[in-house]
Amino acid sequence: MIRRLLEAASSRWAARGPQVRGCSMVDGLYLRADGELPCWCGPGEVIVHARLALGSVPASPQDLAPIRAVRRAFAEGRLPFPGTCEGCQVLGTRPARELRERRSRLDELHVEPSWLCNLGCAMCPPDNGARGELRDHDHLDPALLIELLDALLAGGVGVIRSVRFEGKGDPCLNPRLEELIRATRARYPQSYLVLTTNGSFPLRSDLAHCGLDHADISADGFTQASYGQYRKRGNLKRVKAFAEDLTSRGLSVGWKYILMPWNDGEDELLSCLEWCRARDIQLELRLTHSAEASERWDWPRLQAWVAPREGVIARRTLAHAKAG
Repeated sequence: MIRRLLEAASSRWAARGPQVRGCSMVDGLYLRADGELPCWCGPGEVIVHARLALGSVPASPQDLAPIRAVRRAFAEGRLPFPGTCEGCQVLGTRPARELRERRSRLDELHVEPSWLCNLGCAMCPPDNGARGELRDHDHLDPALLIELLDALLAGGVGVIRSVRFEGKGDPCLNPRLEELIRATRARYPQSYLVLTTNGSFPLRSDLAHCGLDHADISADGFTQASYGQYRKRGNLKRVKAFAEDLTSRGLSVGWKYILMPWNDGEDELLSCLEWCRARDIQLELRLTHSAEASERWDWPRLQAWVAPREGVIARRTLAHAKAG
């Protein structure tokens, strides 16, 4: 299937040179809380291209040799890491544009503010008991992000289209989260800054005034029973209050709702949509490829359900789209 994907993409981009569809690493970077720069697809995150340390961030980090090697592999029509890339959920999502020695633009900078999480979702690595062995630092130091941003600017990256604050842990557990966001906004004022959080936290009003453009709240269900089936230790009442507080302060908010067998009833979806509409919150209903995926909804049916209703959109994971 990967070969077909690469061949089809190669034909599509043939008119523009020796290119194929690549992945998010082609025009982006992922900074983990401990300073690692890995690939950011699920299986590919075991591949670490570099490890940044405070005081020694290299010049032009967007053009480090291991990252250039990923771009070159895609441009030559081959997978950079055979045996790993085949399981990548973001393979085929970026054009591997012409090879250049220096990058002046990044489509996305993915920043993980924290490795820790306050919930215990079944598929979440921080709750698997191994986090102490896997990570040296729980929270991203704002000084390291600032050094990276300054190195990107000095290296000629004048534009970062979007910066997404999310990762294996929840960003809101980093006590200096707002500082991370402010530093990014100061250096890249035109970037679109997005936060993803489970929202099961006390109110954090400064989030609405630190430079964010949008916050996505990951909350899969609209009753405590259905929501708590997956979001272990989560408090839906607290999540609702968190989302309401941010919208009341003028921040754009989305409610990300993965459809699973215990939360996919139409009555519950309509209740959630009504609540979101009343607060100007965008509801996103998402199909997943995981073992807990809803059997009630397929992609055509979900699209048909969403189409006549305002305030709701349908999405599916890339792996689900490939399988379909």
